Formats: sequence, C-alpha cells, structure tokens
Amino acid sequence: MDGDKSFKYQAMENTQKQQDFPKARTQNILREKDQLTMDLNSMEKSFSNLLKRFEKQEELIKGYHMNEESLKQLYHQVWSSAQAEALACQESLRKEQMHVYSLEKAVEQKIKKR
Repeated sequence: MDGDKSFKYQAMENTQKQQDFPKARTQNILREKDQLTMDLNSMEKSFSNLLKRFEKQEELIKGYHMNEESLKQLYHQVWSSAQAEALACQESLRKEQMHVYSLEKAVEQKIKKR
C-alpha cells in the first residue's frame, strides 16, 4: 500500500508541477516583457533627447555658417578699404616725394647762382 500511496503522491506531484510550470513560464515571460517594455521606453527617451541635441547642434552650425559668411563679407570690405587707403597713401607719398625733389632742385639752383 505504501508503494501505491507513494505512486499516487508522485503522480499528483508531477501533475501539480506540470500545472505550475506553464504558470511560472508565463510569469517569466511577463517579467521579460515588462523589462523589454521599460528598456524600449528608455531607449525611446534617450533617442528623443539625442535628436533634440542634434537639432540644437544643427541650429548652432547654421548660425556659425551665417556668422562665417558675415565675417567673410566684412573682411573683404575692410580689406578693400585698406587697399584703397594704402593706394591713396602711396600716391600722396609720391606727390610729396616729387615736391621734396623739386624743392631740393630749387635749393641746388639757388646755391649754384650765388
């Protein structure tokens, strides 16, 4: 009889294990699903933040390009103005040098006449 009880107990235990196994498996799958959902939400949030930072960087770069173009235009204006001023100074210097030369010649002629 003991063997019969033992067999019945084992059969009941096996039946219980077989019934509990799908429940445990389902719980594990649900836990994994919840974890994956949390991970996905976290990744979506991270991606959203990354996208926002990327858009800000894109705006900054556009601003830098606009500033660069403005600076290039200003540089060319200043450079052209400086070149024009340098040419005017050179011309003025030539005139003054010619005036000095003519004054030196006049002084030499006056010295020779004496």
